[in-house]
Amino acid sequence: MTGQEAAPAIRACAEAVIDAVARHGNDTSALTAAIEAPFAALLARPDLLAIGVPRPGNHVAMSHYLYYDGDLSLLIYPLAKDKPIPAHDHGNWESMFIYRGQVKHTVYERIDDGSVVGFADLKVVDDRVRLELANARGRQTIEADHVIAATGYRPSLEKLTFLRPSLRASISSTANTPVLSSTFESSVKGLYFVGPIAANSFGPLMRFACGAKYTAPRLARHLIATAESQRSVRAGGGRADTVEKGRLGVLGEDSH
Repeated sequence: MTGQEAAPAIRACAEAVIDAVARHGNDTSALTAAIEAPFAALLARPDLLAIGVPRPGNHVAMSHYLYYDGDLSLLIYPLAKDKPIPAHDHGNWESMFIYRGQVKHTVYERIDDGSVVGFADLKVVDDRVRLELANARGRQTIEADHVIAATGYRPSLEKLTFLRPSLRASISSTANTPVLSSTFESSVKGLYFVGPIAANSFGPLMRFACGAKYTAPRLARHLIATAESQRSVRAGGGRADTVEKGRLGVLGEDSH
């Protein structure tokens, strides 16, 4: 893609910003809400880092103009990883959107009289986390002081669609997860379950990789003993009944 191909999208974003400023003035909340959609459309383009006009003399290396008309400028520039930029005053209205990655952005208010050259007494007025969420109902912006990622799993036998419905229905279960023996075997002989779907029988540690330190050796010992027992039965002319024609089935489930 070229800068010429991107020009209509850049111009549309700039015109939307100009219109928003004219309509909302210094109403920060209304102004922010008005420019979110235009910038989201612009930032969806994959070519922005490859276009623009260099902006020399700026404190940020590789800064480029996407748009400039004397009053409004749309800029794009990379920030060095883990390198803080000292507090500074642009002396004008500014809004920041993140194109790739993440940025910790803090806004200060100067509380001294500016009489001492090279010194400023600052008070933090905004260092909150801003989350952009999207789901089937649309996009939502949430501001918060802290973010706690409460992620996890919701295991379910119904999600194991590679098992025949009749087989799933024959498995004894609770809360749609299999009831397991001390060796992770379900009520269907020879069918085992490990991982998050075993948590109701063995506890929450099964939801994490570290749970494998308990699961793996315990199940391995049992399977080895089972295999040796089957060999002994076959040698004696008997028959060992297991699921799916004598094959041992060990299932791990990680559906959200």
